[in-house]
Amino acid sequence: MIISIDLPRPDDKGVLLIESGVRIHTTEFDWPKSLIPSGFAMKLRKHLKSRRLESIEQLGIDRIIDLQFGSGEAAYHLIVELYDKVFVSSFCS
Repeated sequence: MIISIDLPRPDDKGVLLIESGVRIHTTEFDWPKSLIPSGFAMKLRKHLKSRRLESIEQLGIDRIIDLQFGSGEAAYHLIVELYDKVFVSSFCS
């Protein structure tokens, strides 16, 4: 499974790419998007559309990543567990 999150910048466009079990990185390549997004993708779009990615943090030494969108009490967290060929994630405010 691949999740791409657009990272708007003043002079160009970047993408945060999360590939389950492989890697998480930024790229400028415009990845093809599905014609019909999943329910999870729609929920992410709904809540993160106006939020800025504030921080990316690895939790401990595990393959767990905390992506924080927004700040303060209005922050949302996308917790991603990168396992081999399995993508587990949680979304919370």
